[in-house]
Amino acid sequence: MSYFSSFFRYKDYTEARAPYRYTRQYFVVLAARLGFVILFQYLVFFTVGVVAWLIPDIPHSLNNKIKREEYLARESMTAAHVQKERKTLRDLSNARIEFDAANITEAEPNIETNGFAHIHGYRESIL
Repeated sequence: MSYFSSFFRYKDYTEARAPYRYTRQYFVVLAARLGFVILFQYLVFFTVGVVAWLIPDIPHSLNNKIKREEYLARESMTAAHVQKERKTLRDLSNARIEFDAANITEAEPNIETNGFAHIHGYRESIL
């Protein structure tokens, strides 16, 4: 048998004679291969998605520690804010007491300029 023979022993998806065009079976096999690749790709994407959904990004113990730290930070900030407000109210009440003590006089207030004199009982003293 000669090596330069035009006889081939394997099945090809081309016509047997020149110009050797692709047969219908070639395109069917090509479409099946392409379909398999696309289906396999989506199978891999779906599997990766399910595994990523099942396995959390942060372990539960670490997630609980993070939540506890956020809670403690909020509580600390709230306590500091309340303490600051109490100090401000205490300072204001002390300042008001000092102001009232400094402005106490024996003289009766001017009833004509005080628009609320009738509330304090000064109206009867005019009559």
